[in-house]
Amino acid sequence: MWLIAEGIRNGGQIATLLVQLSGDLREENALRAEVSANISMYVLLIAFSACVGAPVLFGISSFIVGILAEQKDNSSISDTFVSDYGSRSPAFSLLSTSKSTITEAFIVSFVQITLFISCIFSSLVLGIITSGNERGGVKFIPIVMIISFSLFYITRFFVAGMFGGMV
Repeated sequence: MWLIAEGIRNGGQIATLLVQLSGDLREENALRAEVSANISMYVLLIAFSACVGAPVLFGISSFIVGILAEQKDNSSISDTFVSDYGSRSPAFSLLSTSKSTITEAFIVSFVQITLFISCIFSSLVLGIITSGNERGGVKFIPIVMIISFSLFYITRFFVAGMFGGMV
């Protein structure tokens, strides 16, 4: 207060300086709010992709792969047809009558491993974004895993219920 009073007595432009300072502080607060909003969007995007996007897509695709593997194993296409037309189109070479090495159990195991790893890394990234270090994300790992795996199996159950009778 003493500095302000002395500045005014000596003819300083304190009022102009204070107006400029308040304007700068308002701009700084607006930038902080914008940065906070951007960080919130990143958190929502990462959480959505780890908890909803990946499990739903994996659930649907694992069911489709299971159906395709089963249909390929049950197909009655002759080897001569595949050898005759396989050279003309690469699509016919996929129709070979040999048993498929990719099974639905393999795909589900692959998805489980992938979901496990992506849940850990997405939780660590969430920790970095929210608290500034990886350790802050360790608390998110169980929550993200429970949601992710639950949604994966729920999606598989509903897709099998809706389209299982068509197979």
